[in-house]
Amino acid sequence: MKRAAVLASAVLAALALAQANKVTGTWKGSLQVTVPDEMKSQMPPASQLPKLEITLKGDGTYNGTTTQPSSQGKATTKTEGAWKLQGQNLTLTPKKRDGKPATGEGAKPRVYKLSQDGKTLTLDLTNEMRQSPQAKNQKGMDKATMKVVLKRV
Repeated sequence: MKRAAVLASAVLAALALAQANKVTGTWKGSLQVTVPDEMKSQMPPASQLPKLEITLKGDGTYNGTTTQPSSQGKATTKTEGAWKLQGQNLTLTPKKRDGKPATGEGAKPRVYKLSQDGKTLTLDLTNEMRQSPQAKNQKGMDKATMKVVLKRV
């Protein structure tokens, strides 16, 4: 009986390691926004959208950097937290933001979808964007999309 329990534990540990190896490493990408023609003049150019880099570690933790380019330079935000992969869903739960405990929206877990080939992580923010107060009455917002797309480096 003990041997079966030890074997089962070893199999579970191997499966957990294989699952972790599926996503560990560095991922880079950006915020991608698509809007209908009537809204294009209101959108900043792609070069002004945030860039992201996330490193997922084998111990279930991550660190990330978001860089927001602007005409005044660049603003950088550093995030640390925990990650968990369940099927194709990768949940990132922030614990610290710029060295301080994450709070409010900055502490909200985010669920990325891992592509079938394991090369892309996508976070769809379309519903959040459409529900924001400034977007509620904007014409064409129902056709706009917003996603974070990351590729394995």
